Amino acid sequence: TIHSPDFLATGSEFPLAECLVAQLPAEADVVILPLAAVFTGATEAAIAVAELLGGTDFRVEALLVTDKESANNEHFAQRIREADAVIVTDGSPLHLRTTLRETEVERALREASLVVGMGSVATVFGDPMIDPRGGAPTTGMGLFTDAIVTVEGPTLERTRELLTDAVDLYVVEPKMGIYRHSGEWYVSSAQ
Repeated sequence: TIHSPDFLATGSEFPLAECLVAQLPAEADVVILPLAAVFTGATEAAIAVAELLGGTDFRVEALLVTDKESANNEHFAQRIREADAVIVTDGSPLHLRTTLRETEVERALREASLVVGMGSVATVFGDPMIDPRGGAPTTGMGLFTDAIVTVEGPTLERTRELLTDAVDLYVVEPKMGIYRHSGEWYVSSAQ
């Protein structure tokens, strides 16, 4: 069978640290991939996520993948394959998809244990994904193909109109986490 990583899509106000503490071993190896935030500050995005995880015993490392060259770095790919969780920070979904396409890091994400997509980048990991510019389905990374994950936004109605009822659509709201574990989908919302 083809391995499909567990996947967690989180909104901006979702209690990520609590959720991961409940799922991962106490001293889990967690890597942060701030590639999507490269225009707004990859280092700052990685630090913000590390601070979210500050109360945990996780070993946290940021992988500063910023372009095609670093996305083909075998060390980064190996770290992703070995980690208990890979957290991909929010930012530009299209930049993330374009930079990772056909790279070692993309292949490694397919072999990861758990991939966490924060905010709007969550849409990139499925296939199809939703193009944030117009709300239409387009080619995503294909870590899963049994549902579409997107975020609330001005194009959401158009997205709903373009999709058939045969496709499960999950919309990530700020306090929400949408989890895919062993092929099953679960939705949780912070109180």
